[in-house]
Amino acid sequence: MAQTISWAALERKMASDFAALFPTGWRVRTTRQTEPGFDELVSVRAPDGVEARFAVEVKRRVLPRDVPLVVRQMREAVARYRSPVALVVAAPYLSELSRAAFEREGVGYLDGTGNVLVRCDRPALFIKSSGAFRDPSPSDDKLRSLGGTGAAQAVRALLDFCPPYGIRELAERGSVALGTLSRTVELLDRDGLVQRTGRGPIESVDVSGVARRWAKDYSITGSNRVTSVLSPRGVPWVKEQLVKSSADYAATGALAAAEFAPVAPTRLAALYVRNAGEFAEQIGLRYVDAGANVWLIEPASDVVFERTSLRRDLVCVSPSQLAVDLLTGPGRDPAEGEELLAWMERNPDDWRT
Repeated sequence: MAQTISWAALERKMASDFAALFPTGWRVRTTRQTEPGFDELVSVRAPDGVEARFAVEVKRRVLPRDVPLVVRQMREAVARYRSPVALVVAAPYLSELSRAAFEREGVGYLDGTGNVLVRCDRPALFIKSSGAFRDPSPSDDKLRSLGGTGAAQAVRALLDFCPPYGIRELAERGSVALGTLSRTVELLDRDGLVQRTGRGPIESVDVSGVARRWAKDYSITGSNRVTSVLSPRGVPWVKEQLVKSSADYAATGALAAAEFAPVAPTRLAALYVRNAGEFAEQIGLRYVDAGANVWLIEPASDVVFERTSLRRDLVCVSPSQLAVDLLTGPGRDPAEGEELLAWMERNPDDWRT
């Protein structure tokens, strides 16, 4: 949908898209509203005569941080009706975070790319479909991805240091370019994942939300160079050698996660290293075509080696780095990532600076 579409045309488009959701035989009547709170009251009559009403609010754009205010205004507006009125927000595009926020509030949504959630109890109705994952017509050139090395440094700083802090102060403490940090904060602010007053200091950070948002653009295998090798004596032997060795590394994945909350025996050792070839030779690992049990990861950014910790003599990446690595890792790694995030939320003093 073009960004230059007029407001009247946008309303007509959204009203038409909403009406088209209902099955054949259902009657849809739309009444334009003049009072604030929502734009259209849509009455939908099922073939058995049962009628439902929907308050549809049309927006050009809804950021995740805007969702609570939009929902509150709509609920206040429909409070004047005696019978139930379901709430639906319509826009050219709604991000995954915005859609999830509306769903948590019990509010439906509809966007021009086909992302839809409409439901009511009487008549029984549930419509849900998926459209575009990314905005097909972005309106500006602001930062939209956390996949770059600069963004990784910025996110790590936001997670590792305990707020409140100013942007300039955090840039200095985390050795992050001020412009990169500012753009990253703007992106996360749009997604409602950091709290600040105006352009003042950052007051709080949604740790789990930021980690999950980072994981959408970053992956342990896709963002770094991974070399698969074999330890003939298994993963426990690798850990023994690491503890004895002076090699430069930082453990991540299930191997490091076991130092926080052991779940099951580790079958794959993932290690960030400076040079995979030299490290494999130093430790005594073999190159194989299949059956590898060690990943040697040459990182895109040296931030993985910052703020590491020593746990039972094993050098581990920061929990913030470990969380995103697990969330984007293989097998049961994502489940362990969620468990680690829960631990991080419960124990901020144990890992935040």
